[in-house]
Amino acid sequence: MRRTILWREADTHPEVARCMHAFHDELVDLATEVIGLADPAGSDPAARHPAALAWTGTMTLALNTARLGGTEHDLPMVAGLLDAGLRASRR
Repeated sequence: MRRTILWREADTHPEVARCMHAFHDELVDLATEVIGLADPAGSDPAARHPAALAWTGTMTLALNTARLGGTEHDLPMVAGLLDAGLRASRR
């Protein structure tokens, strides 16, 4: 319920929208950092941010659809695909 209220408020209140975007940016930055810590010398640093963006988007979608009783997302499969992409970036 809170998520719904926040997004509705973001549509009409620019300060709420700014906070929501800042929160998303912080999540992506944190995920980028975690990817780097998990594989410090392996993956291409330029590939980490797009992978973090994809992971954050997937997690956000999974959380939003779960509250609506929607499709369950295979998060381990998504993580595996992102890992494979990061491993390929080593070349």
